[in-house]
Amino acid sequence: MEVSFTTSDGASTDLRGKYLVGADGKRGIVRKAVLQPRGVEQVEGKIHYAAKWVAANLRITIPTPKSHPYFPLWKLGYKPEEVWDIFWPEGFHFCNDPVLPVAAGRFGPADERYWRFEYELTSDTFWDEAEKDALKQLEARMEPHLTIPAARLRHHGIKPQRPVRFPWDCVEVLRCAPAYFSHRVANQWSHNRTILIGDAAHVFPPFGAQGIANGIRDSHALSWRLALLCDESLCTRLSLQPHKLLDDWALERRKGVDDAMTMTMRNGLLLSNKSGYIAAFLSVLGSVFGYLPRLRDCIARRALMDNDGYAGLDRGFFLADQHGAGKTAQIWVKMADGTVLLSDHIFWKSASILTVLVLGSVTAQEASELKEVIDSGDLPPNILAENVVILRGDESPCDSVTAPWISELFPCRSDDLEKRGVALLRGYDPASFRRRFHSSTRYVLVRPDFVVFSQAKSIEELAGQFGQAKKLVAQK
Repeated sequence: MEVSFTTSDGASTDLRGKYLVGADGKRGIVRKAVLQPRGVEQVEGKIHYAAKWVAANLRITIPTPKSHPYFPLWKLGYKPEEVWDIFWPEGFHFCNDPVLPVAAGRFGPADERYWRFEYELTSDTFWDEAEKDALKQLEARMEPHLTIPAARLRHHGIKPQRPVRFPWDCVEVLRCAPAYFSHRVANQWSHNRTILIGDAAHVFPPFGAQGIANGIRDSHALSWRLALLCDESLCTRLSLQPHKLLDDWALERRKGVDDAMTMTMRNGLLLSNKSGYIAAFLSVLGSVFGYLPRLRDCIARRALMDNDGYAGLDRGFFLADQHGAGKTAQIWVKMADGTVLLSDHIFWKSASILTVLVLGSVTAQEASELKEVIDSGDLPPNILAENVVILRGDESPCDSVTAPWISELFPCRSDDLEKRGVALLRGYDPASFRRRFHSSTRYVLVRPDFVVFSQAKSIEELAGQFGQAKKLVAQK
């Protein structure tokens, strides 16, 4: 592939590569100029959605007693960081409103204090206002979110005399513009050596934060496939079929996009609901969950977990009949040398597309048999990692087997992580990783994008899966 383009200063540049990946947004030049003439276009997705929204990116400066000496919360003993947490709380928030539904929340690096504020324009009048003066309308629409009732600001038994408004001069508007949003997906994600990812391949509603999330998943699932396809000697040795690998990638990711859109619209139905009765019910329900945090966290975990992965697909790079297609959970683990890291790091850092994971400690004999099976599998290191990952259930070294090709991991307990200063998500559970697999599973083949290729009860079963993996890679 060769691409020629002219930069903004008029300089001409030529780029050469084996593949061209368009990650240039919904109006990107790659799809429009290269693929559209070949019949590739964005069409309506699984679920119809079309609406007008204003999306604003803000950067917040925290007021201080020196910069804003008359700010009423200083007299109550509030610190600047507390003001930040009260007016701009962590997480993402969906605000049901009969006139202007709002989605807002923190994003980006914590120390930058970015805030996303989005609201739907439910009438043409609001659209006209936004086009004339988006910043003026933004400040007016944010007024209820910038003002907190006095009763909620009681501190050390004292409350302010009136509602408190966050100073607008501490809000920097980085971007604010009205836009028409719809859900659309490319009817073809690749053509020959040109590929689309992110918004170039699919466009989401603005209130679900799924556009960037799925763009990352697209690139993650594509990266290891491109690594294989760019290795010409490996392609020749294994008779790799580029179109098959890319078609399977597109099939998997289309399911991921459809699933994400379904979740987004569930949130959207609550967000854009115009019924006062339902809004009141949700408010009461939220208050009740405030007194039942364990139940609240359990429901939230179930709603947000993506353990199904690509389950239900007829084909893909996994063995569905051997419990493949799901996804691993993310937990903190400790290595034998004491290093603490996320479990994801073990798999995506691998230069191979499959890594053997053993659930539980192994004996010296089992380790020897496992090494023999891996060596005799006739799979190059690009396909099967020589390193084996063992997830132990305890830290007892008495039955530990050491070898250069073995990496032992131990799930970190919450109290250990807190001592190290690791901020844990609400509801964090180190046992969630093991629960993603069947109770009888002993060995797991894991892809770099954390998708489970297969699960096995015995070394013999695992050996058979090596052969199936080789056939699947070269399948036409």
